[in-house]
Amino acid sequence: MIRPSRARGSPPRVRPLGGHAEVAGQARVPLPSPGDGAAEVLRSATLDLTGTLELDAIFSSLLEHLGRLVPYDTANVMLLEGDSRLAVRALRGYEKWGDPELTRGAVYEIASHPILGALLTTRRSILIPDTALHPGWQRHHGAEHVRNWMGVPLLAADRVIGLYAVDKAVPSFFTAEHLRFTEALAPHAALAIRNARLYEQIQRSEERFRALVDNSNEVVSLLDREGVTLYSSQSSAAILGDSVEELVGKTPFDRVHPEDQAEVRALFQTSLRSPGFPLVSEFRMRHRGGAWRTVEAVLVNRLDDPSVAAAVLNYRDVTERKRAQQKIEGLNRDLQRQVAEFQTLLEVIPIGIGIARDPACRRIEGNPYMARLMGLSPADNISLSARDGEAVPSALFRDGRPLAPEQLPMQKAAAQGVEVVDMEMDVVREGQKVATVLGYAAPLFDETGRPRGAIGATLDITERKRAEEQIKSLAYHDSLTGLPNRRLFQDRLSMAVAQAHRNSQHLAVLFLDLDRFKSVNDSLGHAAGDRLIQHVAERLRTCLREGDTVARLGGDEFTLLLPGVAQVVDAARVAEKVLDALRAPFLIEDRELLATASIGISLYPEDGRDADTLVKNADAGMYRAKQQGRDNYQLCAPALNATALERLALEGSLRHAVGQDELVLHYQPVLDVASGRVRAMEALLRWRHPELGLVPPADFIPLAEMTGLIIAFSPWVLRTACAQARAWQDAGHPGLGVAVNLSARQFQHPDLPGQVKRALEETKLEARFLELEISETSAMQGPEANVPTLRALKALGVRIAIDDFGTGCSSLGYLKRFPIDALKIDRSLTAEIPGDADDAAIANVVIALAHTLKLRVVAEGVETNDQLSFLTARRCDQAQGYLFGSPRPAKDCTEMLDAPIPVRAARA
Repeated sequence: MIRPSRARGSPPRVRPLGGHAEVAGQARVPLPSPGDGAAEVLRSATLDLTGTLELDAIFSSLLEHLGRLVPYDTANVMLLEGDSRLAVRALRGYEKWGDPELTRGAVYEIASHPILGALLTTRRSILIPDTALHPGWQRHHGAEHVRNWMGVPLLAADRVIGLYAVDKAVPSFFTAEHLRFTEALAPHAALAIRNARLYEQIQRSEERFRALVDNSNEVVSLLDREGVTLYSSQSSAAILGDSVEELVGKTPFDRVHPEDQAEVRALFQTSLRSPGFPLVSEFRMRHRGGAWRTVEAVLVNRLDDPSVAAAVLNYRDVTERKRAQQKIEGLNRDLQRQVAEFQTLLEVIPIGIGIARDPACRRIEGNPYMARLMGLSPADNISLSARDGEAVPSALFRDGRPLAPEQLPMQKAAAQGVEVVDMEMDVVREGQKVATVLGYAAPLFDETGRPRGAIGATLDITERKRAEEQIKSLAYHDSLTGLPNRRLFQDRLSMAVAQAHRNSQHLAVLFLDLDRFKSVNDSLGHAAGDRLIQHVAERLRTCLREGDTVARLGGDEFTLLLPGVAQVVDAARVAEKVLDALRAPFLIEDRELLATASIGISLYPEDGRDADTLVKNADAGMYRAKQQGRDNYQLCAPALNATALERLALEGSLRHAVGQDELVLHYQPVLDVASGRVRAMEALLRWRHPELGLVPPADFIPLAEMTGLIIAFSPWVLRTACAQARAWQDAGHPGLGVAVNLSARQFQHPDLPGQVKRALEETKLEARFLELEISETSAMQGPEANVPTLRALKALGVRIAIDDFGTGCSSLGYLKRFPIDALKIDRSLTAEIPGDADDAAIANVVIALAHTLKLRVVAEGVETNDQLSFLTARRCDQAQGYLFGSPRPAKDCTEMLDAPIPVRAARA
């Protein structure tokens, strides 16, 4: 122990290194590893130090745990008093040395102990291996029994508050590890000391405020030397009509009646000259509403009292004494409750702590660590439930799903009256997982034994989970490319096969082998081969959709898993994409290398119903590709190769159809049943292939929909149909409209309203003559999201019809909300009427429903007089079908437009 020395001399020379003094040749004493108990001692010390607010208990715990980590002979704790002195607050082991100069409570001047001064100034620990060899020790400290000394500074809130030191009677006993263990306790000890002092300050503050309230009557104000309000009690609002916030920062004398101003200001000046002497007066103060109120006031100057540091102005409204008294009592109760609650949040440990005081745990008060974990400001010390309409930034998830309030640890503990332990949860903020935590909770009970709330703790285990995931990743991924390895691919393929079986879906497996890879290894070496494999893996990743898997089986073999592949052509298209991606040169060691591949394809369930068979057959297809000259793909079933190629060729031709003017529109009339006149023409898309002729819609419309080409066709179809309708109107058919079908992908396109608007503007067709037909199925896919699109279209002035009605599952509620004009009865219902009683009944209901909703009803697929008679008898508004005309080019529609079609004759 350093103690006063009678010797004089120059200050000791200490060489700090990383927080402690390094001594050459210092002996190393083996220390217990964390597994041997040191970590447990540190953990126990942390809990003990932060678990009390009594300084003596903190010092005792510090010295006790320090002794368990570092076998010292003597130890002490000293705290700063002012800037120049140290006071001994605790010591241990000195009784056997009989040191008369070192006692608890002794105070030492820092200037007389340069080693302590250096430690406090540099804020670094000091280790003196042998005091006998240290001149500064001999001159200034000189304790004969101390041969080996070690001191550690205590820092709290970036301020030095003291130190603690240990020593040994033998030289060179303490090592760097001893110093490290000794330093490990310093942050926790300093924090505990700071918290204990804060606790003492809070107690003093409470006593100060209680004294202030006791000196007041109803309203208590604190004023500075200029008479400006620093604080005012809540009851001032009742007398003056202003909130406390409005009064703080202003002088109350401005509210005094003009006739009383001079006297009151003189009273305040007298008080400044008479500290501690109470001055009593009576004067008038103006209420915010303009009324004057008489108050009794007592003014006491306590500016020089450090516990108050203000002039205390007490005043009361004589006519509302009882009301003002109740306000003060309420303020006192609130203060006591707030002080009690604040004490529970003084423990600062790296664990989120929360407490709820109601059985439903609607409001949870958390410590700053809990607040930060949930994405809130630690300064708020906030409620972790929704507050004032503002949602908590973070949410707790388990197994990928958000936890409902009743599933959270504290809520479960309060509801069930049991402890909840080791509940693993993910903290999700803005859609991203930011941490993984373990939740613990225990119920709080009232005096009757019923749960009244809960207390909970949250431990961040993010790093531990990350380490576990890294270990798992190494077991399931290829170390060279980072791709899934054979084991993970087999697992995913087996799961995909099971899912495809349950859902009656298809999937494809591609087996890829690089062509002539061995020559790269032989000529450039295995390092170059490895880099080529890595580049190939990167290109393969770019060829896949989300949900697909590419794996490296080993060597130059890769496999691709494509779930949800509907047709063989889809798998072939991916294979073509992969081959194209690999044909570009690779830059390896400043050389361009060409690396093509051979690919085999197998399909589930056609080529196998289990993972092993699918991989085996895809491998066989790969060898067939090798035999066909490499740089190609082959299907497991050779006969399917031709079909896939034909489909790909058709898709390629379709991509150029618009630019080469191969798309045309045919038109079919829509008749008014009552008059027989054509009211509109429905535009139907056709493809005139230069080699195949007129391609049936069933062959190319689904392909255009699947590939997204239908989106490219959409502007042309709208513009062409609108232009033709305007041409017919200019030719003498002013009321003729045009109907255009929208596919599901067209309807979901965000620019659909813009496309319609541009088509109308370019062709100068009035919007009311354009009717957009949307299938019932498309309209009911996410109906809530479709309402804004329908409203945007309706705002343009166009008409909207629900096509193929009667084949889907419409909600009558949405039909009422949709801004539509017509329902079109699907041809599948029309075909069997009036013979099929069920179809006839459905048609009856649809017509009645449409008229009830004030919608026009159109029947599709009318081909016989019997069907027309049935629809006419039920007041169907319009009809369309081969009975009136087949779809035909615009130039062939003149005759049917010029005269009404003899509907009645046909019906007769």
